[in-house]
Amino acid sequence: MNILKSALKGIRNIFIRAKNLDEIEEALIESDVGVELTDKILKECGEDKDCIRRKLLVELKEVEAELTLVSKPTVILVFGVNGSGKTTTVAKLAKYFKAYRPLIVSADTFRDAANEQLSEWAKKVGVDILRSIKGQDPASVVYDGLEKAMKKGYNPVIVDTAGRLHTRRDLMGEIVKINKVSEKILKRKPDYSIMILDASTGRSGLGQAKEFKKIANLTGLIISKMDGTAKAGVVFSIHRELGLKVYFIGTGESEEDLFKFNKERFIEAIMG
Repeated sequence: MNILKSALKGIRNIFIRAKNLDEIEEALIESDVGVELTDKILKECGEDKDCIRRKLLVELKEVEAELTLVSKPTVILVFGVNGSGKTTTVAKLAKYFKAYRPLIVSADTFRDAANEQLSEWAKKVGVDILRSIKGQDPASVVYDGLEKAMKKGYNPVIVDTAGRLHTRRDLMGEIVKINKVSEKILKRKPDYSIMILDASTGRSGLGQAKEFKKIANLTGLIISKMDGTAKAGVVFSIHRELGLKVYFIGTGESEEDLFKFNKERFIEAIMG
């Protein structure tokens, strides 16, 4: 908990310094809680921070989501735009599930350095990886990874897909192909389709999430780079406008810096 509070000290300091209604309003909007929700809460609470805390908790009542091994193997597809912290988060997830013998599948064949970067992470974390070949079709990499997992008993299968802009239709189309491969081998779609959202992008990440939700059938989010930003309020905006749940929040670059999302601890960390 102390680590989480330390990571979110930027936004917490803003709330602590806010003493009057205008400053509290500025703090909520600056943290990307959203204008509509800010207006709603302040009309009900005024300057009463305890009231604001309770109202924010109510807003998060359905945001928490568990990432559990629901199948054998459980398949977790990981998406995100370039620079979102996607590859690092894949390593963190592998570390989180290490006791269950996870397999990382390196299906980011679009970026030359992705294979090497993820291989280094797999070695550091101490988990197995199925590497891709430069230029290989991502769906074929996923096919090989799922076959290997079923033969060797790996669980879960964590698939690192290409970092992509939500405006790149060719790359977004790969998501559809990967889903089809999973259905062919497993007779079902992947269990989880998770977008990595960089917290520092704030509400601009909403546009990204909307497009990924349309194509990837997102089951939820992991919010990365929560440390060093005052934009933690994006959690409220994402859930309020898109109905997406949050599995984890990521802070820092270490494989240990991944926390299950807990609304009470989150509110305490950002409001003090």
